[in-house]
Amino acid sequence: MPSIISSPLITLSVVSHGNAETVIALVESVLQYERFDTVQLIITDNIGEQGFREKLPQKALFFHNHTPRGFAHNHNQAFKYAKGEYFCILNPDIIFIEPLFKYLISYIGDGHADIISPLIVDSKNMVQDSFRELPTPTKILARRLGKKQRVFVTAKEIFPDWLAGMFLFMRSDTFEQLGGFDERYFLYFEDVDFCTRARLAGFQLLLESALKVQHDAHRGSQRSLRYLLWHLHSAVKFFSSETYRKAKRMA
Repeated sequence: MPSIISSPLITLSVVSHGNAETVIALVESVLQYERFDTVQLIITDNIGEQGFREKLPQKALFFHNHTPRGFAHNHNQAFKYAKGEYFCILNPDIIFIEPLFKYLISYIGDGHADIISPLIVDSKNMVQDSFRELPTPTKILARRLGKKQRVFVTAKEIFPDWLAGMFLFMRSDTFEQLGGFDERYFLYFEDVDFCTRARLAGFQLLLESALKVQHDAHRGSQRSLRYLLWHLHSAVKFFSSETYRKAKRMA
């Protein structure tokens, strides 16, 4: 893989939780569609994978956590070393299927939005529910008890209340102004809280459905009691927060 220049336009932050092979696939997909010489790649190895570092581009920044840390801490840590004008948060199992960055930058440059995500589809081209209205306890309960419904997109541009943290693209100074992610959350609701604080601060969120990336969802909280408890703990924290109360008054 080619080296990455020291003065990049875009910083990519990716956290691996034993996802070495998918991270490599992500990097290769970025190489296929983007100018990789303008990208700074920051990889956080959250659990310790043998031989992972050697498979990455030589000049990629690589962090290894001695103990697993949460989504918020890992991306906040990466941001401390970010040199790009733009900051992009990616799940390790995202795959690029077309060029994206020049279009995302143009939307921000013309003032159309401040935090952007492309449409996220699975390997069967089914739309993933990566954008939603402000959650409420009732909506969360209904989702858990109800049958999973297919997501349909009928507009080119959608301005949601929050975008899932699997793909968030913004100016680096936007992330800095918002103080990054709130590390009091662990694995869940970091993106909800971040996007809600962004809207309260006057930033515009955009889901651009004309652009796509691929991602096959792994819903840990629906398979594991431990993940379910983490999800519930973060939900209680968010719904009891001043951020949530302000957002409800704004709605």
